[in-house]
Amino acid sequence: MEKTLLKVDADLAEGDTAKARQRLTSLVGAFPERLDVREHLARVCRLQGDSVQAGRWSYLAEERSESEVSSFERATRNPVNRMRALQWPSSPEQAATAIARERLEALLELARAQARDGDLRYDIVADRNWQPPGSLGDRAFEAVAITVVAVVLLLFLIGVVNGAVTVFSWLR
Repeated sequence: MEKTLLKVDADLAEGDTAKARQRLTSLVGAFPERLDVREHLARVCRLQGDSVQAGRWSYLAEERSESEVSSFERATRNPVNRMRALQWPSSPEQAATAIARERLEALLELARAQARDGDLRYDIVADRNWQPPGSLGDRAFEAVAITVVAVVLLLFLIGVVNGAVTVFSWLR
């Protein structure tokens, strides 16, 4: 960890923000609960002019730019997707600061309300195979699509039967 952070400092001194960002992204993947690494990554994203990602990685920070956080929230309007983007691997109680715990908990409650899933947790959302339940609009669209397909199939079958009857009557 410390070696990598020294390499990041060297990359930044050389002006190589892309390499620094790559190293920090790997560190966040390896140590997702380290808020200081997230803040380093946010700083590099800020240097690159990427306000969405700066907001993402500073989301849990004590001091953060509200405009960057707003950019991140606009880019990930769905709170479940926002939870995924934060890549928080465990319960909010595991966060090192009270501010981070509060923010994680608030996002979790927002996501639970949106997904209508009171048992939703960060570790569930982190599972790549998990999919949020569909919204009422999604389910209504699926019902209409299934109905249309059923009607088309029914009309097709009626046409096939009618055609078969016609062909049979010609053969008589």
